[in-house]
Amino acid sequence: MSFRLPKNLPAERIRPFITKMPDPPAPLDLSAVFGRPGPFEVEIGFGKGRFLINAATEWPQTCFLGVEVRDVLRDYVALRLARDELLNARVMQADARQFMHHAIGDGTLRAVHFYFPDPWWKKRHHKRRIWTQDLFRDYERVLEPGGLLHLASDVEEVWETLTALAEQCPNLVRAEDSVLPPLCTTNFEDKALRDGRDVGRTAYRRV
Repeated sequence: MSFRLPKNLPAERIRPFITKMPDPPAPLDLSAVFGRPGPFEVEIGFGKGRFLINAATEWPQTCFLGVEVRDVLRDYVALRLARDELLNARVMQADARQFMHHAIGDGTLRAVHFYFPDPWWKKRHHKRRIWTQDLFRDYERVLEPGGLLHLASDVEEVWETLTALAEQCPNLVRAEDSVLPPLCTTNFEDKALRDGRDVGRTAYRRV
């Protein structure tokens, strides 16, 4: 994906929507990042930003931080946020595992959104899969009491693993009544449905 700044939207308009991972790694002060006290929600792997932008538009009182490993997608979505003046959203380029473990404090988030993680199909690439028990322990740790972990995948193997990892976290319980409405589908989900593939979508609540 190429990324070009339009002449009518200078870089200084886009820069405020980009947040940097602390170096050395340390907990982020999210209130300082957004200039307000929250509530805060994080999306891991926002891709082209469909969910992040829809959610920030629908819930302006909530602060959304998207984390993506690809800097070109960070810049692309930052541009879209700037165009729409969505001041309650920010994006960051970082490894999700490092971000969750080091940059988010205990009980900080009202929700974590983890949709359609890359399955890395080939066996030799399985080591690149970020969905591990360690990551889910951090999901559990960073959620406030009553906070929600939202999951989705259109790959059966991935879906079964995601739900199994969540079930192994003693303070997470299934919360089907809290699955987000269709407004906040992603590009991946729309494509899966068009192709006739089943999509797993659920939520877990922190107790």
